[in-house]
Amino acid sequence: SHSMFQMSLIRPGPNYTISPGNTVKVTKMDPRDTQFNCTILGSMAMDCITRPVSTYSCKILSTSRMALFVGVCPAQIDPLNLFNYQVGFFLYLGSGELFSGPPHNAARTPFYPQLHSLLHTGSEVVVNMIADPELPPGTAIRTFTINGITLPPAFPGIPLSQPLFPAIIMSDNDDTIQFKQS
Repeated sequence: SHSMFQMSLIRPGPNYTISPGNTVKVTKMDPRDTQFNCTILGSMAMDCITRPVSTYSCKILSTSRMALFVGVCPAQIDPLNLFNYQVGFFLYLGSGELFSGPPHNAARTPFYPQLHSLLHTGSEVVVNMIADPELPPGTAIRTFTINGITLPPAFPGIPLSQPLFPAIIMSDNDDTIQFKQS
């Protein structure tokens, strides 16, 4: 029989609320808190081992200053940690810079400086992980598509030795996104 229960696409966590339709809103005790202590993790790992492409998207429903990181990271993170962008692989929407842990160790790495001109309320950011046949086995490459415009590839050779999950790091109270994973 078909179950009426559908697992949430998003793991519950501190500093945000999840509404129907997988809408996530930053809700902090102190509305003046603008630290990156709100990491939202998808509940399904990005799978580009059994299929060539794994995708999720984040639609920006409201934001005060586009202070969001979109990317992937391992499941065993503390969602309140201010530096989760150092353990995963992220694009910072506020500047178009890349941030990551090993092996790339990106920190404010210039990537797509004109990104701000593509983004607005209602923008959809699609994150793809692709198993590229030209890369070593067990690794993947990341691409980002913003409102239908595909950016250059980022982070070639991401190791797939541990599962990586969709991750969105947010900071500003009341910023709201809608999450989808296929």
